Amino acid sequence: ISDARIVVAAMPSGGDWTAGLRNADGLIDPEKLSAAVFGNINHALDAVREDSLRRIDLRNVEFVLPETGAIKLVKITDATVVQSGPGGMQFSSKADIDGRTLTVAATATRDIAAHRVTALDASVDLADTGAAAAGKLGPVALKLTGSEGFGVNASRLTAALSSTGSVLDLGTRGLLPADVDINATLVAGSNKVQVDRLLLKTGRSTFDFAGSIGPKPASGAVGEEPSYRYDLTSDGSSLAPSESPEPALTFLARIAGVYNTVSHKLVAEQIALRSAGSGEVLGTAAVAFVDGKVPGINLAFNIHDMQVSHVKQLWPWFSARNARLWVLANLFGGRVVDANLQF
Repeated sequence: ISDARIVVAAMPSGGDWTAGLRNADGLIDPEKLSAAVFGNINHALDAVREDSLRRIDLRNVEFVLPETGAIKLVKITDATVVQSGPGGMQFSSKADIDGRTLTVAATATRDIAAHRVTALDASVDLADTGAAAAGKLGPVALKLTGSEGFGVNASRLTAALSSTGSVLDLGTRGLLPADVDINATLVAGSNKVQVDRLLLKTGRSTFDFAGSIGPKPASGAVGEEPSYRYDLTSDGSSLAPSESPEPALTFLARIAGVYNTVSHKLVAEQIALRSAGSGEVLGTAAVAFVDGKVPGINLAFNIHDMQVSHVKQLWPWFSARNARLWVLANLFGGRVVDANLQF
């Protein structure tokens, strides 16, 4: 297939390819996601099986996506699905997604008799745009492996994602550079994604967490929004703002909360932090995302028996900047016995 232009919105699905992945509340269902991945792999293996078509090529094929989506145009420069042995296939693709180059290489094999995918190995690389925009997503690399369940063994997908050089534009609050590494596992039947590691580096600070993320079951409460819930813990993170003369604050932490999909608000209902010096912080936080605007951030902390040098590290750079810089440069020693901080 070459030199084609496909308008996805005109297809029977209406262009919403995620519809089949959602539960009754409109949330992405981990069970449906796992089934869809292996279902599509089986379709590809069926298409290039040994006694049928051996190879499918796409050249210069454009997919025009709905205007309401974040991605508007996917142009397949070159893509090939080819049969590899009686129960295997190889896939390679180079595409342009709204000006960014996407490269995919994958292999899959299955047990012909059981019609079960025994091995999946895929690599996906999204290049940097090279643009000098203030806020940007840096290059992204994704490694995906897995196998389809059989009998008592559940289907399993593992993903390793990394991105460097990303920058979050917070408007008047400045720019937040970040490097991210995520290792995650999806086991069919668990109804969640297990986050084996979430490593975020920004400046001199490092946040190293593990936990789980998944759809929150509806409770039936009035006004309840469809939400994803998360629960993350860290046994070794460090906070070291670039302007601070103090040594890094090393801490243990737990963060748990929800992401509300209607109001687009990320809420940390529980924040618990304990420093190496036995100090403790309990609090909450909320980040509201509004299209075309800088995210709104609210933080509230209760601090108990913590060194002043550690409390100083908790003062966010975007709140009362001049006062913060004065405290960082001039206030040293002592302990905060009890305090309530709101930003």
